[in-house]
Amino acid sequence: MFQTCLTVEEAYVVAGQYSSKFFPDQSGGLYIFSSTNRNILDKVTEWGDNPPKEGLFSPNDCWALRRGHLHVMADPDTDLCCPHLGERLCSNEEVPMCIPLIAQGETLGLLNVLIMPNDAEDRETQVKRWEQLVSTMAG
Repeated sequence: MFQTCLTVEEAYVVAGQYSSKFFPDQSGGLYIFSSTNRNILDKVTEWGDNPPKEGLFSPNDCWALRRGHLHVMADPDTDLCCPHLGERLCSNEEVPMCIPLIAQGETLGLLNVLIMPNDAEDRETQVKRWEQLVSTMAG
C-alpha cells in the first residue's frame, strides 16, 4: 500500500488508517523526525479515542529512542515513564508502548501505542502479547 502513495503525507494517512486496524480498540500516534531538525519528533498521524496529546517532543524525552528498542510502561509504580507521555498517560490504566522505527540502521521515528487492557484476561498476559506484536512489527 505504501508503494502506491504519491506523497509522504499520503503515506502518513495510510499509516494512521492501518494502525487503527492493527491495534483495534487502542490509541496511538506516529512520530517522525522533523525534516529540518533531528532533535524534534513531529506527530504525523494518530488514531483511537485517546491518542497521545503531545505533538512535538525531543528524542531525549523517550526511553525507547534513547535505548534503541521497545520500551513498555506496564507498571506505573516500577517502570520508567517517558517524559513525552506526560502525567496523564504515566498514571492511568493504559499501557504505553514506544517502538523506535528503524530502517537500515537509521532511526526514522517512533510508533507510540497506548494499550487498554481488557477484563477478559490477566493484564500481564495481555501486555506480553502486545509486546510480541509490536516487536514483530518493528522488525
